[in-house]
Amino acid sequence: MKGSFIRFFLSVFFSLFLLVPAGWAANFEAAMEIEGPMGAMTGKIYVLGEKQRQELTGPMGRTDVITEGREGTVLILIHDQKAYMEMGKDASPGATMAPMDLESLQEDGDGEKTMKMEELGQETVEGFLCEKIRLVDPESPETSTLIWFSKELGFPLKAVSQSPEGTSTVLYRNIVVGSVTESRFEIPAGYSRLEIPGF
Repeated sequence: MKGSFIRFFLSVFFSLFLLVPAGWAANFEAAMEIEGPMGAMTGKIYVLGEKQRQELTGPMGRTDVITEGREGTVLILIHDQKAYMEMGKDASPGATMAPMDLESLQEDGDGEKTMKMEELGQETVEGFLCEKIRLVDPESPETSTLIWFSKELGFPLKAVSQSPEGTSTVLYRNIVVGSVTESRFEIPAGYSRLEIPGF
């Protein structure tokens, strides 16, 4: 169950990470709500440039995910074990991709357009004007994602994914701009590296 929940979260996390413009100098924190077929999680997100830290509480307890930029590593902190997992960019390719605009969301890592995108106008989410779009994979039309993308923050503030497994939703609330420092992205003292097959 825990491994499945981690994989569910990572799939949602990396799909949203694709939307963040490279080199974006964002600095904000927000409350985070994730719901999906495997359950629900709440937490916080901290964004500083290309670095992100997501602190999550769900069925497996408190887990944090730190990304240090697209060419760096992804760290998963497991607090109840005082441990962390580390994945390089080859193990988590989604974290190395960052389209500069909505048009490039249709492309895969090789620049080929594999997704069909429909622009649905603008809506406000948590006080920020967002571009609302729908992405559909033509080879898997039963799977689609609605995204509300804030150009001001350079970040998606809401996403709803539909698939045969069910509906997954990510929403950011209570956004505070300019509050994040480098210390948010450090591994806590005394944590040891954990190796898990399949990661």
